[in-house]
Amino acid sequence: MSNVNTTGGLYNIPRKLIPTTTAFQVFTVPAAGLYAGYPSPTLPVGSALSIGLSDIDGSQSFDGRPFKLKVCGEALGIATSTLTLTLGQNSLANVGVIAAAGPVTSTGVKGTGFNTIATLFSTLTLGALSVKFYAEVLCLWSSVSDRLATAIFAVSALSNASVLPSPPVWAASSAVAATALAELNFTLAASIDTAADATTYVQINEFSIERV
Repeated sequence: MSNVNTTGGLYNIPRKLIPTTTAFQVFTVPAAGLYAGYPSPTLPVGSALSIGLSDIDGSQSFDGRPFKLKVCGEALGIATSTLTLTLGQNSLANVGVIAAAGPVTSTGVKGTGFNTIATLFSTLTLGALSVKFYAEVLCLWSSVSDRLATAIFAVSALSNASVLPSPPVWAASSAVAATALAELNFTLAASIDTAADATTYVQINEFSIERV
């Protein structure tokens, strides 16, 4: 949930159906009338939904100052299907680009411009009931190297009274991002494994940036 430290974000993103595929599906801008404010001249239909510091406070204001990326939502699978969410950093020039070299291709999967900086959930078991999930990614960026380091704090809970939420876990800090980028723009992608069908989906309720 947003608070006084939140600098920007996306909320209640339209539900994304994930078909039977292991390819990562990027959360993209829907057709006009489905999500307030989109599409726009910067983000046309089919481009990757993006939140960024480049167009909010400017990346330089976060040089050496930690910030958090927050993601929460729910996913529905079948049987023993599993969910993996990844977070990508993109250049300002790639925001709104739909191409093999952009963050998303014309088929909706990751392009080479989707620079993965964190795996929020790795094969999170879904089952027949929807899973509520929440994750925070602590980030630190340097304008000297133009590189980003991250650490992940995540909890997940099944919407099943007999299953308690897993305890909060800090994942080991990742290595500094391999790709040097001077701008801080972020996108999300999801994959449900081959135990999926036309009903499996991911719903993002919040994808936001917060000062620490």
